[in-house]
Amino acid sequence: MRLIQNAKDEIILSTFAFKSDESGKLIIGALHDAADRGVHVRILVDGMESWIDMEGNPYFYGLSSHENVEIKLYNKANPLKPWKTMGRMHYKYLIADGKIYILGGRNTYNYFLGDFPGHKNFDRDVLVVCDEPQKDNSVNQLWNYFETIWEQEDCRYFHNSKKLADRQSVKKVVLELQEGYQQYFEVNKEKICDTDYADETFETEKITLLSNPIHTGAKEPVVWYQLGELMKNAKERVKIHTPYIICNDMMYNTWEEIAQKVPDFFYYDKFCCK
Repeated sequence: MRLIQNAKDEIILSTFAFKSDESGKLIIGALHDAADRGVHVRILVDGMESWIDMEGNPYFYGLSSHENVEIKLYNKANPLKPWKTMGRMHYKYLIADGKIYILGGRNTYNYFLGDFPGHKNFDRDVLVVCDEPQKDNSVNQLWNYFETIWEQEDCRYFHNSKKLADRQSVKKVVLELQEGYQQYFEVNKEKICDTDYADETFETEKITLLSNPIHTGAKEPVVWYQLGELMKNAKERVKIHTPYIICNDMMYNTWEEIAQKVPDFFYYDKFCCK
């Protein structure tokens, strides 16, 4: 919410799932408020989850019909092309003004965000701040990655007709979103408006982002190959933090090779540490 509220030029949001529950409405309201301030908002959502949660939903129509908002779907669900069903986009990140991003495993609804009743999924995210991004900085890496997906053929616009804003159902929910976000802002404005990240971050020499191919077909495990080479070349220590460890024989063999070469080899997931 801080990143959205303090953005001046551009907000990029990529998410696998986006729902219009309590936290989802607050995010939609914040994005709509940013668009009202003249911020260019672009949102990328997986085409399977959006079919379930966004189609026919006036909250998302209220956002997509704003003149400063663009929403695209990655590989929109198509029952006539079942061979493309497994081509999903799970990347979750938000970039503000090309200088700050938060990246991790949180989708955009109550299960992952906020302090709402019900089961919670606790993920760890990384916040990266760079006041003067250089060409090879990870902020630019992520921005370029987003642009590549955004422009590919499998990404299609989600109901971008501005005439949707004239529907009574859309006007009603836009007013609800505006009022809901304003109430949230008044209660939390001291935390939201504080943009001094110096005490919350530490300096790092370099961050490198890796990704698999972005097409919708069967993919080579490029990230695994790259991670394997990086880990094998470590001199002293390898640490891995992931919510999922699901290995085949090739991956177990890589673990074994790394453990033999690197004195301090440690991985953490939500179930165990080794």
